[in-house]
Amino acid sequence: MSDACDCFTQFPERSFKTARDADSFMSGVRLSSVFRFSGTDEGEVTREKYRCRKCGRDWICRIPPMPPFTWGPAIPVEEPARAAAPVAPPPPRAVPEAGAPVASAVFLEPGGARREKVGPFTVVYEDEAAEDVPKVLRTLTAWRPGLQSWCANAGLADVEIEIAARLDKRGSVFEVFTATWPREHINPGWRAMKGGKTWRPVHLRGIRARTETGFTGEYYLVVVDVRMESVVAWMMAEAKG
Repeated sequence: MSDACDCFTQFPERSFKTARDADSFMSGVRLSSVFRFSGTDEGEVTREKYRCRKCGRDWICRIPPMPPFTWGPAIPVEEPARAAAPVAPPPPRAVPEAGAPVASAVFLEPGGARREKVGPFTVVYEDEAAEDVPKVLRTLTAWRPGLQSWCANAGLADVEIEIAARLDKRGSVFEVFTATWPREHINPGWRAMKGGKTWRPVHLRGIRARTETGFTGEYYLVVVDVRMESVVAWMMAEAKG
């Protein structure tokens, strides 16, 4: 499209043959300053929805049970004829579509014994987690390429990483997420993921501005296997302070 918005030029519509390819592409969408996450529709075909911050157009990543997975505008856009005036994108809706509800209290964790700046991140952790800090940072930056430049690219005031205590042998990954999300929005397969003694919940906060009740920005809850340096589960929400 001529004179296209950044959402079309930087993240054009496409399809993916594998979940790995889709997740690699969507990691750029999630961390980009171009889009704002607007919710997820669960069903036979999962739809992860985003809105362009500039033109207001809605985009959707469709995730059916089997590939191909697709990324594209919610309403397909055709290239206008040369003699015709370009088609203007629709204005943003007055009331944005709500994503999975979250508890605002999760954005105000009590804070660890230590709070230090590590590169572009503010890392918060208790003394017992000190040896796992570099492992968590390596895991997160490998899991989300571009995380180190997230603050600058998305206009954030801070990127805060809070490392929680390891799960005990009876700790369930499913229960980690129930403090924040309704149970029906959480992957039921995580109920069986217990006893991960090398697993740590990690709160990843992209903070645009702090408020009296929390912050505005984006929030990820990630469970990291610090021994394998891999992510075993994660969910994301928009924080509205």
